[in-house]
Amino acid sequence: MMTQSDIQVEEKIKINLKEPSKWAVVYLNDEQTPMDFVVNSLIKHFQYNQEQAQKMTNTIHNDGKGVVALYNFEIAEQKATEVKVDAVQHGYPLDIKVEAS
Repeated sequence: MMTQSDIQVEEKIKINLKEPSKWAVVYLNDEQTPMDFVVNSLIKHFQYNQEQAQKMTNTIHNDGKGVVALYNFEIAEQKATEVKVDAVQHGYPLDIKVEAS
């Protein structure tokens, strides 16, 4: 006769870990924010070099928007906020969105 203590159960737990999803920081073009400010903000906030920043600024201007970086949500949101605060302090209406990529 078997008792409760004679039975052994082996549990197998499978854990699926996945990378956190990435979020895009998107600059939106407007007709009032100078291109020099956009270039400088890309250098200051996203560590672009001068050439990369100029190229991205032209993309934003020509296409109406441009994805400037991909981060996890919290960092993307923080970066977008920092750029918006900087733009407001300089009197520019630069708009930035955070979108799921």
